[in-house]
Amino acid sequence: MNADFRALIVTQRASASVQPASFDSSSSSRLTDVADMSRLSVFTVTRNRRSLSIVTGCSATAAAAPVCTLLDGHSSRGMRESRIHAGEAFGLPSIWEAVQVCGTDRLGHGVRIVDDIELLGGRDRFGRPRAQLGRLAAWVRDARIPLELCPSSNVQTGAAPTVGKHPVTMLKDLRFRVTVNTDNRLMSATSVSRELELLAKEAGWTLADARWVTINALKSAFIPFDERLALIEDVVKPGYAALGVNVPAPA
Repeated sequence: MNADFRALIVTQRASASVQPASFDSSSSSRLTDVADMSRLSVFTVTRNRRSLSIVTGCSATAAAAPVCTLLDGHSSRGMRESRIHAGEAFGLPSIWEAVQVCGTDRLGHGVRIVDDIELLGGRDRFGRPRAQLGRLAAWVRDARIPLELCPSSNVQTGAAPTVGKHPVTMLKDLRFRVTVNTDNRLMSATSVSRELELLAKEAGWTLADARWVTINALKSAFIPFDERLALIEDVVKPGYAALGVNVPAPA
């Protein structure tokens, strides 16, 4: 492992308590399966004190109504934060429903948002790739909806050909609210540090890129604002400064 990226383990361990909800294995979480047999759609729900995580299977069209019913109940109990797995295997319709119909706060995966983006070649005046964003992609970027992208897992499931060609790099360059995740540490035999190392080796990511997505993850964490700010200012920024990375984090 590259020595610089080995040092990132410090910040990853410090922020382990704010991993995405699908990784939550605490005793306060419970799993519930809700099956709509008439439409052959299955939902797995993970609920904890502050947030709700929903994984939808089969058709996104079949999924919308029952998922939104779950979210309504979730909000009525004062737990307003939610994330929905969408835009991995199914595509743009599942992202649209998660965002526009169910009002999710974060998108689990969301990698297929690239289907709503056309690269035009060259760079714009901000140094980003010139691109034409469709209405859905523009909404996701404008609203700063976090994308929980999982490079290795997506390669294994066929959503991306290689880590080097994974859309996470393009989405980062276009300044979507990108975060880097494992999806499943056991099945993919990976960690966040390993994902960042692979992106450095195969996609040319720098420590500044790693710093940016780490701060993105904390900005989007389902914990109180003061706790997020403390982790960013007291752990992440000093950790990267020790590696010689002192750059302002873009929005």
